[in-house]
Amino acid sequence: MTEHGIAKADTYHDLAAKHVSASRIIALFIPYKLQIRVVCLILVCSATFASQNPTPPMKS
Repeated sequence: MTEHGIAKADTYHDLAAKHVSASRIIALFIPYKLQIRVVCLILVCSATFASQNPTPPMKS
């Protein structure tokens, strides 16, 4: 333990030994499912509108 109460890993192998599974990380985001969907929808909509040409086509 260090003075802050958190153990320090000396090597990369010590860090790799404390593997956290992806399912555990994904489970942390479950309470925020609605907010994540709203943000994704805003991103898709803004990308769709940004890809549109802002000038009208010229008549020939």
